Amino acid sequence: MSAIEANYKIQTNETLYLSEQQLIDCTNIKMPETPDEYQNRGCSGGYLLDTLQYVVNKPLFKGKSYPYKAFEGKCKQLQAFNGKNGERDFAQLKSFKKLESMGEILAAIQRGPIIATVKAGSPAFRDYESGTIPADALEGPINHAVIVIGYDLTSGHFLFKNTFGDKWGQKGIAKIAMSGDGSGLGEAYEIELDVKKSSKY
Repeated sequence: MSAIEANYKIQTNETLYLSEQQLIDCTNIKMPETPDEYQNRGCSGGYLLDTLQYVVNKPLFKGKSYPYKAFEGKCKQLQAFNGKNGERDFAQLKSFKKLESMGEILAAIQRGPIIATVKAGSPAFRDYESGTIPADALEGPINHAVIVIGYDLTSGHFLFKNTFGDKWGQKGIAKIAMSGDGSGLGEAYEIELDVKKSSKY
């Protein structure tokens, strides 16, 4: 969701805070009304691809329209509307694309922040404070997604923003080593906003 907000800001120069609660409620497989294509588990976590596909299929509303409740609930069917000067109340994706090589990853980052998966259970990641996380220090399953916002080929690292809050790392920002195949990242995805549906026009 942070990647959508960041790319929205880059493309429209507008700040948008999207609804976490909508994703919790509307992609939760535990709710009988949730379509089978979404296998997320509400407050217990979920899957990146299910979340991205939802925001392709449906508009993701602003947090003020679908407020955070800190518990799972029934998906609300909100109606999209235009505010003053044609301002939309939501954002929506046109598509997302898996990045298959280091070259594709670097080119995509130049266009805007991308989403990448990581092995966040490793102490090197979980307890990170400063410096560069070595790629070979990350162990265990891929279980988390971050927003990659830059890179340095001289130092050989990616710069990313985490969702653990400002007390983690350098105010929520960290470096992770890159290698020829793009690790220590797992899978990486570039998103494309549907600007006609998401911004003033």
